[in-house]
Amino acid sequence: MATVLDDTLGRMTIATKAGKKAFVRSLCNSVRDVILANVGAMPEEWDGHELRELLAEAFAEQRGRLIIGKRKRDYRNAVATGNLTRRRS
Repeated sequence: MATVLDDTLGRMTIATKAGKKAFVRSLCNSVRDVILANVGAMPEEWDGHELRELLAEAFAEQRGRLIIGKRKRDYRNAVATGNLTRRRS
């Protein structure tokens, strides 16, 4: 995965589309593996509602530091204007 250290903020950024795809796959696989490993401990009456909530919480735990300020505004704008949470054909 191609990464570049941003010296001004000391954070790693993923520089290529392939790197971004690899990061997303790795993160999703990690959350998936944890959830699937715990299926046996889940109440039988759970359905998609509880499972979605559990997945949301598992992903939330992976967030680390929250993005704030201008970076957060830029992020929200990119998501809103690019429809980044919708599947592309």
